[in-house]
Amino acid sequence: MSNAYAIELEKFCDDPAELEVLTVMENMYYDLLATGKSEDDALNVVLNEFGQREQATDSFNRPFNDNGASNRQQSGSLYLSNNDVEKYLLSRSGFAKRITVGVMLCLLSPTLLIGIGGYREQSGVEVTDLQLLPGLIFMFIMVTIAVAIFILTGLGQEKWESLENNIIVLEDSKKSELERVYDNESKGFAVKIVIGVVMIMLAVLTIIVVATLAADNAFHLSLGVIALLTIIALAIPFLIIGGIRRNSLQNLLNVGSYTPEAREANRVVGLFSGPYWILVVATYLTWSFVSGDWRLTWILWPIAGVVFVVLTSIIDVIKKKSAR
Repeated sequence: MSNAYAIELEKFCDDPAELEVLTVMENMYYDLLATGKSEDDALNVVLNEFGQREQATDSFNRPFNDNGASNRQQSGSLYLSNNDVEKYLLSRSGFAKRITVGVMLCLLSPTLLIGIGGYREQSGVEVTDLQLLPGLIFMFIMVTIAVAIFILTGLGQEKWESLENNIIVLEDSKKSELERVYDNESKGFAVKIVIGVVMIMLAVLTIIVVATLAADNAFHLSLGVIALLTIIALAIPFLIIGGIRRNSLQNLLNVGSYTPEAREANRVVGLFSGPYWILVVATYLTWSFVSGDWRLTWILWPIAGVVFVVLTSIIDVIKKKSAR
């Protein structure tokens, strides 16, 4: 950027991040001219790189509005410096690990309760609430720890929420680097997903075999359910850690689940996901306390998870059709 042009921009902008966006745009434009592209072709490449043509044209020709606010920011684009990118990826890595621990705790929380109930029932002794108390205490402690992890982890991610709804603008060198990383990790990501899915299928097969061979043995059935939950819990790291890493890269590169259309679908999902899971928790607690059958009511969670995936898929399809 020329010194004169930089001085003029600084008169209108005191935000280094906004000024850097404009600097990147101009440098890209002149770099393209140096490679032999025409002025129109170079401008089109810059505009396509930095957002929708109509929105970006306004930002390129008139970087700031009358109040000094960035038009680039208003048009749905967000610039990230190389340092911000590294901080974001590091933060998401920690987020993935903590969420994984929380989900595993939730899955394993009813195992003691299920085991106690199955053992007492197989012994021919009437199962009382007092006998189930250790299992209930264990479950609520595990769930409480998991909920605390979810809340604290979520609060730590608030500063990155704006990245979910905006097109991300990166330095050319960093974008090229992330594209290489994304391509190189594709095979490893697929392997992790396959491992996770196969483990879950084996878990389901385990409970089917146990239910077939020991249909009349309540304790063996309870052990089968415990094995099911344990194997799924062990599969979770492959799915969550790998998935969040993949989504983080897609977010930065504006691909996959983070194209403009997909971002809108994600926004809608975010609006209903909170009330949905609150309703699931309320239903679970009401059903459990009214029926007293804590060994059975846990089944609500995998069902709720499947329903949630179906609903989000429907929203995604509707948004894609409306965008055409």
